[in-house]
Amino acid sequence: MHKFTQFSLVDFLTNILPPDLKPRKDILDPKSVQVLYNIWKNPNNKISNKVYKHPKDISQDDLDSLISYGLMRKAGNGLQITGKGSNIIKTMILGDDRSSYEEGRDIEYTKASNNIKKKNKKTDDSWWKNLDGK
Repeated sequence: MHKFTQFSLVDFLTNILPPDLKPRKDILDPKSVQVLYNIWKNPNNKISNKVYKHPKDISQDDLDSLISYGLMRKAGNGLQITGKGSNIIKTMILGDDRSSYEEGRDIEYTKASNNIKKKNKKTDDSWWKNLDGK
């Protein structure tokens, strides 16, 4: 006797949708990502490794948004950057060829992520060609 798990119509339709139309779980608010980057970038905010104080120019709504997206969590008197937040900051730094401490440097997370995907695609293609012997 074979038992099958329950499978709803919504699950079925989600599985047959093309990848471009499937609901994304990793959607982030661009404002929250930029607030996270600005907190990290300001050296006056740093308390210790990955722990920053709450800047006065950031509203409570922005702070709640950072926490709800899992980018930061409360740590005593400060805010700690989570692993997810660290990965976003890395993406923003590595996705742009300019220095992260350069004045006037503003890059969007989506643009940085796309730049990294393009770089990785070029690397993957050349690796496959080298392995394939072409």
